[in-house]
Amino acid sequence: MIELLLDTGTNLTAVSDAVWRLLPFSGTRGALVEGIRSAGSAHDSAIGCAPTLRLGHEVLRDQPIRVVQSTRVGNFASGTFTGMLGADVLEHFDLTRDLAHSLLYLKPVRTYRFPTHMRL
Repeated sequence: MIELLLDTGTNLTAVSDAVWRLLPFSGTRGALVEGIRSAGSAHDSAIGCAPTLRLGHEVLRDQPIRVVQSTRVGNFASGTFTGMLGADVLEHFDLTRDLAHSLLYLKPVRTYRFPTHMRL
């Protein structure tokens, strides 16, 4: 189990390079596309593909994940920061936040379809 920061402003779920290397499929040949840089970012990252991503009882398949190298500033500068759960995963669910109890409820949107105007 990996704990990720909930970040509705992040469009792509991201994990640290250290966390990525712990995942069983990370060593698979062709698992990463490297040399990707976000606009305004001074550091490189890579895009990996998680064959399965489990949230409770729900499973997403072939989920792209940004893999971020350690940085000098920001969240990924901390050696204990694991990553961020972004809108790309959250859009599959209706969310309810219970701030009083620090809980997040995710209800799958069964009618969700990958946007046809997007290309990978």
